[in-house]
Amino acid sequence: MKASWRRVGFAIAAAIAVGTVVTMVALGRVQTAPPQPDTAEKVMTAASTASRAPASPLQLPASTVAGYATPVSHALLAERAKAVDLRQFALDAMKRPAEGGLFHAFMAATHCSGDLAERKRKVDGAIRNAVQQRGTVDLAQLAAAERLARQCSSFDPDEAEELAWSIRSRDDKQDPLWAAFNAPPRRKPREDLLTALEAGDPFWLQISIHLDAAMLRHSRTHLTKGIWFDGKVYGPDLESLRLLTIGQRLGQCGASASCPMDDVILQACAEGFFCAKDRQEFMRRSLGLTDLTESERAEALSIADRFSSALQRRDVNVFLKPD
Repeated sequence: MKASWRRVGFAIAAAIAVGTVVTMVALGRVQTAPPQPDTAEKVMTAASTASRAPASPLQLPASTVAGYATPVSHALLAERAKAVDLRQFALDAMKRPAEGGLFHAFMAATHCSGDLAERKRKVDGAIRNAVQQRGTVDLAQLAAAERLARQCSSFDPDEAEELAWSIRSRDDKQDPLWAAFNAPPRRKPREDLLTALEAGDPFWLQISIHLDAAMLRHSRTHLTKGIWFDGKVYGPDLESLRLLTIGQRLGQCGASASCPMDDVILQACAEGFFCAKDRQEFMRRSLGLTDLTESERAEALSIADRFSSALQRRDVNVFLKPD
């Protein structure tokens, strides 16, 4: 049972990370050079120098957008955005189930029970690569790497997994987000999707099976007939489906649905892709890294705008083809 739960935890962590630099199906990857013995001292020197220098503050954008109803978890969302120690945040959140605390404690524990070693390897490799190529590391990149490292530094992965497991075993109706998270699909896409949109919580909305599965559930033959979105069918050719995926990820990020508390933005910065001061810059620069043509980029941006607007207006008709 625990083995299957570990896979569930990793799957959720992967789902959250999928927004990194939009989606990796569209982007090239930074090639990090293997560790070199003579670079270790340079890395430590760069980090030491950076720690003494005035760090450029990471300008983190607001965690909500106009148009969403204020979620019951609005206070926890603000605390999560500032949280340096996710272990302490999770323990505190569990005491506030009426505010969505169980759900947010679960998400924090799941984040820290994921493949932290792999994430750290990527960040360390990016820093080594920067030192080898430029002899220095951008302060913003170091700051992002430090913040990511500190988030789970007091949270042992096994302890985090145990905490997530204990929360997963609870059936607490006091927590509206947790109750909604555990509710089985009612096989009524319109009602399920409306529930997801009305929750207003970016974490819940992002991992909600209702949003990502609504179009697929309504288009079970998407591989042969494509996916319906806002009056148009995308697919079944892979390029068209890829365009929809990119637009969807951009739209979610812009509506605070796929960049929860900016972990995705921080990860992109720490891994050396680019550092963005807000979601708008993140979206613009992400799209610039794709190999789309100008007309395809315009279409992706159009999809993103319509996707974001539909999320804010809670318009289920954009996502579901009329019966």
